[in-house]
Amino acid sequence: MSITEQMPAVVDEAIRQAYAKRGVAVITIPKDLGWQEIEDNYISSANLYQKPLPLEPAD
Repeated sequence: MSITEQMPAVVDEAIRQAYAKRGVAVITIPKDLGWQEIEDNYISSANLYQKPLPLEPAD
């Protein structure tokens, strides 16, 4: 991550990966980006995650 505008998308993807893999996600934010202001206009899709359904057994 090199610019603050990327942070919302990176966090959103990390949450989706953690849900999908049933684990945790770690995001490293450089010190120079940690306190910068960003616009609050990103629409998250991580809250739309749905657990995949199992496949029907083959006959």
